[in-house]
Amino acid sequence: MEIQNLDSLPVRDRDKEAIEKYIRAILSRFGDDVLAIIMYGSSVKDNYFPGASDLNLMVVFPEFTTEKLKAISPIVKGFRGRNRIESFVMGLNDIVASADVFPIKYLDIKKHHRILVGNPIFDEIEIDSSNIRYDLERQVRNISLRLQQMYMHSNYTAGELRTMVVSNFSGFSRHLAILLHLMNVETPVKKEDIIKKSGEYLELDVSVLEKIISLKQGGNTPPRIAMLKIFDEYLDIVNIVVEIVDKFVVS
Repeated sequence: MEIQNLDSLPVRDRDKEAIEKYIRAILSRFGDDVLAIIMYGSSVKDNYFPGASDLNLMVVFPEFTTEKLKAISPIVKGFRGRNRIESFVMGLNDIVASADVFPIKYLDIKKHHRILVGNPIFDEIEIDSSNIRYDLERQVRNISLRLQQMYMHSNYTAGELRTMVVSNFSGFSRHLAILLHLMNVETPVKKEDIIKKSGEYLELDVSVLEKIISLKQGGNTPPRIAMLKIFDEYLDIVNIVVEIVDKFVVS
């Protein structure tokens, strides 16, 4: 099987070399039993930060058996640390069967991936919008609950408040993108564009989300009073989105 699209990946040359070695190790061990090797995640969505972002690779077999698990594990562990390659290994049969319980994860991969080996298997994966809405409500409610729990167990310092809002933000921005998808709105890739379009279509004041993007990108931590205001406004927006998703009717 041939490696494709490697040169066009928006990652460092050293990362491309690591990915190629990883793929060749997989193919050397499993050969034509590999249906596809796919890159997904930040590295194919213009959110890649060299040396900080993981390189997410999905390896798909017809079936992923215990024997394959034991055979592939040394390869996976060998490339995880220094090379930051995070492996997601599944059987195609399991992907098809679990599309109803992991609809958001599979939708994200379906919309944003590069095929490095094999065939476009996600073209054939059907993802029900009702399952997406249900999963989305669960995940945004979980963000609200986590924020509340983190706040109750904190000392309300500026640093802690910053950690609270930043640690949840990447997931929340992805959830906004999923909500736009359910609304049949063309979904942007970059967080800044997702936030802007969400403000437009959901009629939200997203200025606090723009502040959190700045914090996530390394901006200085504001004083405690300002961080308390950011936390309050962020939790308010999360809860508004929870209500929107809860009442959303899939067409």
